[in-house]
Order: sequence, then C-alpha cells, then structure tokens
Amino acid sequence: MKYFPLIILVIFLSSCKNKNTEDLTFVPDNIIPMEQMVDILTDFQLVEASLNIKRKSGQNYKDYVNFYYNFIFEKYDITPDKFKESLDYYENHLKQFEKVYEEVLAKLNEKQKEVKNE
Repeated sequence: MKYFPLIILVIFLSSCKNKNTEDLTFVPDNIIPMEQMVDILTDFQLVEASLNIKRKSGQNYKDYVNFYYNFIFEKYDITPDKFKESLDYYENHLKQFEKVYEEVLAKLNEKQKEVKNE
C-alpha cells in the first residue's frame, strides 16, 4: 500500500503515448544522468515516507521539508532548477522515465527487504 501512488504514476505514464522511438540510454549533457536520477528520486521517496510518518505522529513535519530536500540537492550537487529541468526532460521521454521509476521501485523494494531483515 505504501507504493500505491508510485504504481499509479507508473501505470499512468505508461498509458501515455510517445510517438518518438528513443534510445533509452541517451540523455543530453545538461540533464541529470539516469542512474543519478534513480538515486535522487529514491531519496525523495524516502523523504516523503519520513515526512508522512512525522505528519501522522502529530509532529510539525513542515519544519523538515526544506531541510530534507536541500540536503538531497547538496548530496548530489544539483540545484532545484537542474532537478526540475531534468524531471521535465524525463516526463517528456516516457520510456526513459518508466525505466527510471522501475529502478526506483526496485531500490525501494530492496531497502524494504533490508529493513525487514534487521
């Protein structure tokens, strides 16, 4: 149930039609590479989960939002504008975006298994 919004997003994106046949490995130089985008989006999903837990427990989660997101931007040495530009690129190249989110889901599932085994 935790990943329901992500699954809906992937289904929605896969239902959109993109007439371009595209090389799934090509990404312009000004765009965050796919592997790094997977890592960034995985971290964003983990942040969202953490914020959701704080919200449900009654904590003032809004104090943490900027801190967490700025930490991710610093961790990957990117700006919010660079992230937005890259996200826009992937949203317009659906096959690549699907591949990115498939890998994000795989990483999240792996992290979930690690937590359950602890």
